Amino acid sequence: MASFETSVGLDDLMQSLTSIDIEAIAPVALEESAPIVKTKLVQLAEPHRDTGAMIRSIKAKKAKKNRDAYSIFVGPSGVDRKSGTRNMEKLAYLEYGVREHNQPATPVITPTVRATHDDVCDKMQDVFNRYLDRNGL
Repeated sequence: MASFETSVGLDDLMQSLTSIDIEAIAPVALEESAPIVKTKLVQLAEPHRDTGAMIRSIKAKKAKKNRDAYSIFVGPSGVDRKSGTRNMEKLAYLEYGVREHNQPATPVITPTVRATHDDVCDKMQDVFNRYLDRNGL
């Protein structure tokens, strides 16, 4: 039979967990991990460069809170001045292809998410650990 011992009481653990300020941690964790995603997205989109407008427009926005959670957007914004096409549209065409133009899908978003998952989680864990250290938890 397995046994479990701890030097922290359950009441102490619950008190520590309830004292964590998610409102302070979440936006910092998202904003510090966003450059990891941005770098990889630019790297994977670079071989498909045409005018360069879409790649130059890839940025990380500030973290936002909606009713349920925090989120952050990393991706292209704006419009290509030469073609008038929205840069996010270009990325969607690249990701999913365009049947009418016989353009095959060349995914960059999905591989970016998969390739950065562990590094993003590690960065968010670092932010959380810094918060715990600063607050003596």
